[in-house]
Amino acid sequence: MLRWVALSLIWIVVACQDPKLTIQKPAPELAVLNAKGQAIKLEQIRDKPSILVFWSISCVACLAEMPMFSQFAKMHADQVRLVLINTDTNQPNWTQLHQSYGTDIVWLHDQLQTTQARYQVMGTPTFVALNAQGLFVQQHVGIIKAKQLEALWHAAL
Repeated sequence: MLRWVALSLIWIVVACQDPKLTIQKPAPELAVLNAKGQAIKLEQIRDKPSILVFWSISCVACLAEMPMFSQFAKMHADQVRLVLINTDTNQPNWTQLHQSYGTDIVWLHDQLQTTQARYQVMGTPTFVALNAQGLFVQQHVGIIKAKQLEALWHAAL
């Protein structure tokens, strides 16, 4: 009986572990909400390469990069999806950001910080490139320049 309990506990611990990022392996599932409070799954953004950007409203670098994100998303809307995932525990007011930077960007919120854990986000901004099949390709941590963002996208092609 004791052996059965021990094996059950081991199975529960292993089964509940979050998947981790591994290059050319399927990316972990998202646990995020859109601005309307609807859950968004990874399969909903897998029709083309995607760049996930983990950001925070308190991250000065993140906010400074928003105009570049907007320009990038407009220029490449048919070829890549730019997905901004807010990491703040309280839902930010995105109205002004939507108005300022447009609808070419997908705005999501990771309120429970589950997706951050799955994608091994240690700080913001963090960029994760996924190819159209949903495989993890590359990660960049910290401030990014336009050429680096382009390179991240090209790695996901």
